[in-house]
Amino acid sequence: MDASTATAEPTTPTPTAENAALPDTPPALLNTLLDAIGLDDSDRRALPSRRGLTDESIDALKFRSGGDPVRQALLGIRDGGSWSAAQLLGSGLFVRGDEAVAPNPIYLKQNILIPYLDERDDCIAVRPHKNGPKGHPVRIYAPGFASMPMSRDVVMVEGEFGAAALRQVGFRAISVPGVSSFAGKNFPRLVAWLRARDVRELVVLFDREDKADPDKSGYKGDTLSRYDTEYWAWRVAHDLAHHDIDARIATFPLEWDPNAVKADADSALAAGTSWEQFLGVVRAGVTPSEYLRLRHHTDEARRVLSLKMANHLLLDKRRVVDDETYERGYRIRAAGVCREDFEERPKVGIRRKTPVRVSHAPIWLSGHGFDVET
Repeated sequence: MDASTATAEPTTPTPTAENAALPDTPPALLNTLLDAIGLDDSDRRALPSRRGLTDESIDALKFRSGGDPVRQALLGIRDGGSWSAAQLLGSGLFVRGDEAVAPNPIYLKQNILIPYLDERDDCIAVRPHKNGPKGHPVRIYAPGFASMPMSRDVVMVEGEFGAAALRQVGFRAISVPGVSSFAGKNFPRLVAWLRARDVRELVVLFDREDKADPDKSGYKGDTLSRYDTEYWAWRVAHDLAHHDIDARIATFPLEWDPNAVKADADSALAAGTSWEQFLGVVRAGVTPSEYLRLRHHTDEARRVLSLKMANHLLLDKRRVVDDETYERGYRIRAAGVCREDFEERPKVGIRRKTPVRVSHAPIWLSGHGFDVET
């Protein structure tokens, strides 16, 4: 069996194994910071009103506030002499100053600081909301994952507050910083993380936003970029299937937002969405091959997604050098699936011939087992 598809035996993850490719920061350093700072009153009021989180969740997940108290705590850690300069810089909490390491400015702003806790409740990283330290890899956020009851539904969302919200209502939830952050070069880390916890079924549930309406705040003028979230959700789910992980794609109802602009887990929780409503969305998740037929996709969305999905599938095939599609030079263009070739002309040399469309992308996908019925 190929190593990329072999099924790993379940293991109990350890901080060392979990972060083998990540900066090695002593949890004691990070825990010292958390013990020295707190969550200010304005942030404690905002988390329930904006995110729907209870005091119990806030305290369990150890949210803290950035600002001047953090500066004082970091200076105390630096001057205490318990950690080397390399360890201080490796934590992301410090940057190299003119004469010595100095507190990283991103932790000194008025922002909520989010501890990333491992299975032992030790802190392995601290990330300001939407602003991780430069040069440090993104991480998977899994609030209370090990302590949650085993269930069929492990849900991956976008943003730490989304995972915290789903944890509060009873899901085993994880989050990534951005919709595409674990779809490319970090994808093997996602696979390894899930396998280490024996996760064999996953629901991909990213934020939903209307980016096609020019009257709404999320509008994108570039048609091809309007549906990136949907594409990356599909791609993660599709690629996980190659690693024996059954992933489905679920979609937040845009109607959960009174203005029909954006729907996400934490905003929905703050608006009073119930466990049963969340469960209905999760259980309605579809397979990657069924994704294009969902009724909420507009014709424009289907056309764009068909092109992006077909391109990803074709690139997969072209990585196999002996595959027919590699030799014949198929490419995905705006017109659909095209065959490209070259010709040699006297006095001109080799030049690219005009691409010839051989199929519309939806038709091509249909031939590969995708349900594109509208």
